[in-house]
Amino acid sequence: MFLCVVDPGVGGHRRAIAIETKNYFLVGPDNGLMYPVAEDDGFRRVVELSNPRYMLPAVSRTFHGRDIFAPAAAYLSLGLEINELGCEIDPRDLVRLRFPKPRSYDRYIDGEVLYVDRFGNIITNIPDKLLYGIGVKLGDILSIEVAGKLLEIPFVKNYSSVEEGVTLCLIDSFNLLEISVNRGNASKMLNVKEGDSVRIFKNT
Repeated sequence: MFLCVVDPGVGGHRRAIAIETKNYFLVGPDNGLMYPVAEDDGFRRVVELSNPRYMLPAVSRTFHGRDIFAPAAAYLSLGLEINELGCEIDPRDLVRLRFPKPRSYDRYIDGEVLYVDRFGNIITNIPDKLLYGIGVKLGDILSIEVAGKLLEIPFVKNYSSVEEGVTLCLIDSFNLLEISVNRGNASKMLNVKEGDSVRIFKNT
């Protein structure tokens, strides 16, 4: 069960929805926030939260997280059928928020930098399963082309696997490839920013 309340459009025309996927329920605004997760897990049913029976008696114009989303999530967690919450809607009509998807080829993977965190670590959109799919394993030296520069970077378990100031790559807590510098700022050292292209070459 995921209750998702990032809702700058509260009180406007956006819909309040609940989504049932193969493994989860997601409740929140129809603003694209929940779409990538639902699409990845597989849609089953989507409803608009329109049944006042499963809302608080007085619904605020600015706090739907408390008055609409939280009650709906609570009822679903207790076993309520999702279609009791309101009318079913077509998943194709939802607002979409799409992240760039990596592409895997015979000899390389193409991706991009999703973001740079406050430590200067470079987070890509390349998941671990794609890396392992082209034969990458811990201890390998990866040939990585990022922002037009070809680098040879060790693929390690954690930051302390290399000396201070050494560039490394690892799998982060979201199972994505991260390029870092032990106790340094990889983004500044490598002059890499959000949206830059990343290519991982297959080991030969």
